[in-house]
Amino acid sequence: MHDVQDGDPDIHWPSGFAPGLAHGFCHAHTVVRAPASRVFARLLDVGSWPLWVPGVERVRFGAPQNTFELWLGEDRFEVIVGEQVPHSRLGWSGIG
Repeated sequence: MHDVQDGDPDIHWPSGFAPGLAHGFCHAHTVVRAPASRVFARLLDVGSWPLWVPGVERVRFGAPQNTFELWLGEDRFEVIVGEQVPHSRLGWSGIG
């Protein structure tokens, strides 16, 4: 496993958003034994995150479509989806 702070080759950090430049950083990695289409369907169903993502209390969708608000406990984050490649990659940044 790579130390993402040092640059995991599988993560595409947008300019100015590398972990070393961020005020805070969170990364999760797991292996799921299911087809990518099923995994991505679950990840893209952001409205269901409070049911299965630990700590997510609430989600509210924004406009444009690639934005939403996310509450982790009492902390609110404005989220922008920056990368979405079907069945392969999903990346987003949160400010809060």
